[in-house]
Formats: sequence, C-alpha cells, structure tokens
Amino acid sequence: MSKKESTESPKLTGAFDLFKKSRDLIMENPKPFFILYALPLLWSLIQGFGSKSVVPSSNTATDVNGGLVAGIFVGSIVFIVVAVIIQTMLIGLELATANSEKPTINDLWPMVKKYWSRFIWLSLAMGFIILGGLILFIIPGIIFIRRYYLAPYFMVDQDLSVGDALKKSAAASKPVAGSIWSIIGVSVLIGMTGVVPLFGAVISTVLGLFYSVAPAIRYNEIKKLA
Repeated sequence: MSKKESTESPKLTGAFDLFKKSRDLIMENPKPFFILYALPLLWSLIQGFGSKSVVPSSNTATDVNGGLVAGIFVGSIVFIVVAVIIQTMLIGLELATANSEKPTINDLWPMVKKYWSRFIWLSLAMGFIILGGLILFIIPGIIFIRRYYLAPYFMVDQDLSVGDALKKSAAASKPVAGSIWSIIGVSVLIGMTGVVPLFGAVISTVLGLFYSVAPAIRYNEIKKLA
C-alpha cells in the first residue's frame, strides 16, 4: 500500500460495528429491502439448481440450442434492466435508511427515473477505470476501488454528474482510506460465505442485506467530516 494510502484516518465507526447499525436500521423498515433482495437471491438459486439440469440428447440439440440462444439473449436484456432498477433503488433506499427515513418501493421510483441512465454510465466508468488499473498496474487498480467506492452515493445524494461524483468520492475518501477498505473487507468476507454448499447463496444474500446500509452510514460520516 502506498504512503498516501497509509496516512492516519479520523476515527469512524468500526466496519464490524456497522453491521449492527445497518441491521437495526433495516429492521425498522424491512419490506423494501426484502423485496429488492428477493430477485438476486432467486436468480442465484436458479443458477445453482439450473447447473444440475439434464443435458439434452444429440437428436434434439439443434432445436434446443436455437431456443436456448434466443432465451439467453432475452433473459440477459431483462436481467440487465432489472439489475439497473434494483441497484438504483438500493442506493436511494440505503441513503434514506441511513438518515432514519422509511421509504417504500413506490417512493423510490422517481429516483430511478432520474438516475437510471447516470447510474449506468457511472457503473461503466468505474468498471473501465478499475479494470484498466488492474490490467496495467495492479496496485493503482486496487486503489481505484477505494477511491470510487462511494461515488454512487455522492451522485444520488448530491445530484452530481458522473464526473463530479467520481471526483468527490476520490477526494473525500482519501483521508479516510482505511475506513473504506475495512467496509470492502467485510463485504468480501460476506461474499465468501457464498461458497458454502447448497445454502451459501442464501447465507451470503442475508448477510449482505443486513450489511447493505453500512456504506451509506460511512458516506454520512465522511460527509460530516468534510
């Protein structure tokens, strides 16, 4: 880790302590979280059980393959659209929940209409920057993950453009790099529970759900410091 990354950070809530804060806030208004997490969980379960499906015989392979390709294409488009809607809603829901608000799914639709296209461009920009950094120079790519981790929250909370959200996230997270890495680390640990046979996807999804407001809480803490 570079010298700049290791500078002492202001003391913020511990990453593991954020789990309880996040869980308690979610349980005050659990319905929208359960709804938005149900589809990814269902998708994971379908993938898990679908991998055990029977392979068609060679006599029917041609017909099946044609329908399979069309089905995969349509399914992929639907999945992308639904994923964008869910992720955009989740950012708004997490921010509102971190501020002790209790929005419904209907309350989140206006935000989807306003930010869905910006969210796509922001996701693409973050993906290219981080992937490019990892391909060219591994360490800068890893640092980019920290820099832009909170960019979606800046964009939605402060109604920023994609470029401004990236700049503000990079600047605000620099003095508190350790507090960002700690949340990323806990999230990675939660994701690793997904390797547990059969019920791994369920465990990972539930733990991820209860920790989902942690980044928004951290965002609020960093914003107050600024």
